[in-house]
Amino acid sequence: MARFSRLLIGTAAAVALAAGAALAQAQAPAPQPQTRAPRARAARLAAQLNLTDAQREQIRKVREDNRVALRDQTLKLRDARRALQDALYADAPDQGTIDTLKSEIAQLTQQVEARRLEIQEEIARIYTPEQRQILRERRNLIRDRQMMRNPRPGRGPGAPGGRLPRIP
Repeated sequence: MARFSRLLIGTAAAVALAAGAALAQAQAPAPQPQTRAPRARAARLAAQLNLTDAQREQIRKVREDNRVALRDQTLKLRDARRALQDALYADAPDQGTIDTLKSEIAQLTQQVEARRLEIQEEIARIYTPEQRQILRERRNLIRDRQMMRNPRPGRGPGAPGGRLPRIP
């Protein structure tokens, strides 16, 4: 009899827990995905900087003038990286091809970064001193948040002395 009552109590407790979990799931709102769309961020930044219509147009023109060239360089870089991966994992890797691709990737990376910095420089000249101050404050705030998340920069995979993922 005692065994039966323990079984009955255990079953009742399990049913109660399951019902409670189901009820909690039914009442909990679905988590909303964070909207981090680039256009939304750009719109918020433009509002914070209080950009004039002329400034918005100048920035749009700089980006549009450089969009195609930057995209082409980025695609070349992606293709070179894929070719290097193919060469590295070929049945008979050719060191000459690998070295050529590494040099090409280094050159393309430098070109892409130089283009991005030129665009950034052009856009920075459009801002007023007050807008630059707001941007500096935002940059510092972002840097502080990153430091809160990872107080020891330079640690982790890929960093000197960091752990790399194990390959099974």
